Amino acid sequence: VTQNGVKVSKITVNGRTFFFDDPTMAVKNLPAKIVDKIKITDYKSDTEKSTGISDMASTQAKEMDISLKKEYEQGWFGNAKLAAGAPIAPESSKAGMLVGGKDFMYNGNVMLSGYNEKDQVTFIGNMLNTPNMGTGDYIVVMYGGDEQGGKSRPTGGLTSSRQLGANLNTTRIKGFNSTATANYKGNLIESEKVSQRNTFQGDASSILSNSEYTDNYRDDLLDVGLELKNTNQKKVYARIAPKFNYTKVKRDSRTTNQTSQDGDMMNESDTRSYLESDYFMHKTEFYLTLKNLGKKQRSITVNANYSISNDDSQSKEYSNILYYNSGENAIKDLYYKSRTESFSYKANVKYVEPLGKQWNISVALGSNLRVNDVTSDAFTRPYGEETFTSWFGDKGDYKIYDDYYSSVSNYRYFRNSGELLSQYSKDKITLQFGATAEAVNNENYSN
Repeated sequence: VTQNGVKVSKITVNGRTFFFDDPTMAVKNLPAKIVDKIKITDYKSDTEKSTGISDMASTQAKEMDISLKKEYEQGWFGNAKLAAGAPIAPESSKAGMLVGGKDFMYNGNVMLSGYNEKDQVTFIGNMLNTPNMGTGDYIVVMYGGDEQGGKSRPTGGLTSSRQLGANLNTTRIKGFNSTATANYKGNLIESEKVSQRNTFQGDASSILSNSEYTDNYRDDLLDVGLELKNTNQKKVYARIAPKFNYTKVKRDSRTTNQTSQDGDMMNESDTRSYLESDYFMHKTEFYLTLKNLGKKQRSITVNANYSISNDDSQSKEYSNILYYNSGENAIKDLYYKSRTESFSYKANVKYVEPLGKQWNISVALGSNLRVNDVTSDAFTRPYGEETFTSWFGDKGDYKIYDDYYSSVSNYRYFRNSGELLSQYSKDKITLQFGATAEAVNNENYSN
């Protein structure tokens, strides 16, 4: 979600938190007919809101508040959509161009929301195996990649996805605004790619290469988040927000290649891989500001957060290259057992002293630690037993530890800092100048 090319990093509905870290949830699921107006402002961090000291980086982002029409601020309302279709000629050979032989496509979602003076609750669900499309649109399949739960995810192919989510915001706890969110997402991405390359060599015979690639990727993600902050923020602003994420990934891919010259085979290869991963992450943010301490705009702020994550995975890699001239094979058959453990914390203390109406001076101390340990043990099996199956029922056959492909890496980053900052602010003009001192220790080890 962007506004004039600037990212909208936070969306609220009637001023209340809506699905924490996913601004697209409101845009995708709230029907336009219930919206009264949309207000977009510069994003302000907790520090800027409570102390008046600007976070210059935050001005590069926006926040959006969606106001509902009066008739939808009380009671229940819902929205449901369903679209479906099929190839024009599903019986023809062209239908096979759809990965997995799909001859039926669908896209549907449902939303149910209830509002009153104290509560805002929303349930959403959707399933699709084709994106939202308009009249005259068609599918162009591309292939790329991004990261999910520490694993590469294909961005192309045909995607089947499903989602269930619930968001509750309430003021029933006296003096506090509470938000709870649970969100499940699942994706199945099926990709196929066929390519042919002809290499011309002047007077020599050309070389023809044919390759086929298939990739089946599946992930299941569960995010749970809580947030509790006080409503009377004249003298104290406090917020605590624990979050949890669990991601399970399975991926099965295969690449075959044949190379020939003048109709004679030179070599052919078959490369396969299979992976299963379980990723867990927990983080908690804590924020506390004491305001107007004997003087207007004088404040002390404590801001801290920590994160813990574990990624346990196992994978298999197999490749077989046949060289026709020599009749020899080059075979690689490995089983990996890997674990990634990460921990980080960040803590800051800031004191702000006002100097007149437009000037402030602040002193801040901070500490940051990041630790990442990765262990990957590789195993092979006796020569002559090489084969490949997309499961781990045979992992007991991989009894020979392979030191060459095994690895260990450790990363440590530790930073302490101090900052002295002066700020002048009037109307829309903000000027800052100051000095920062820091001590950094950065260590990397790999084997």
